[in-house]
Amino acid sequence: MNWKNTARRSAVIVIILVLSILCAFVYQLVWDKIDRQRYPRQFSEYVTEFSDVYGVPEYVIYAVIKVESDFTSNAESHAGAIGLMQIMPDSFDWISMRLKRTTEVGMMYDPRTNIEYGTYYLSYLYMRYNRWDAVFAAYNAGFGRVDQ
Repeated sequence: MNWKNTARRSAVIVIILVLSILCAFVYQLVWDKIDRQRYPRQFSEYVTEFSDVYGVPEYVIYAVIKVESDFTSNAESHAGAIGLMQIMPDSFDWISMRLKRTTEVGMMYDPRTNIEYGTYYLSYLYMRYNRWDAVFAAYNAGFGRVDQ
């Protein structure tokens, strides 16, 4: 009789473990879906590429894209900022010059170009200020204003 109780206890423990693993798996699936809705990761190939090239954390790039354009590649602000990372045309020209590239204004709408230029600019600002709060202020208002 004792071995039957032991077998039942073992079976109950196995069932509880299997159910726990199943619940954890379902929880992770649901959480991932919610997380991806709240924090999209569109354009991940470009974000990863330029995060590596310019040393800006991916989460920073995603946060800027989310705040600036909500992942809308043809976004335009009332101030004239364009694209996913909302780059001003003057800033775009300045970055083009620094990267020694010939570009056209229409390229500002291209997700790859916009993410590269925006990430380069974030990297430049981080080298200048070494603090993300100052970087975000300069990204939004211009480094001239932050310097003042």
